[in-house]
Amino acid sequence: MHTAAEDCYKAFIGFHNGYVNKMGWSKQNLCDAAKKFAQMINVCDSNGDTPRLGASLVQKMGLSGCGLNTGGGGGYGDRY
Repeated sequence: MHTAAEDCYKAFIGFHNGYVNKMGWSKQNLCDAAKKFAQMINVCDSNGDTPRLGASLVQKMGLSGCGLNTGGGGGYGDRY
């Protein structure tokens, strides 16, 4: 089920991705902060997995390899 909290999580990543350099963060720092944010707003599932993001979106944002949950073909916890 798609929720407003999931939209907030995705918006957090999208917004902060544009300011990574200005904030002095690495892409990994952004992904770590996004996971903490997702936990704070209770959008993680019972396994602690964050909402899925499309694999192509993650690539376009330059966040490949940061451990984001993608909509890959495998199980719920696919990581990119």
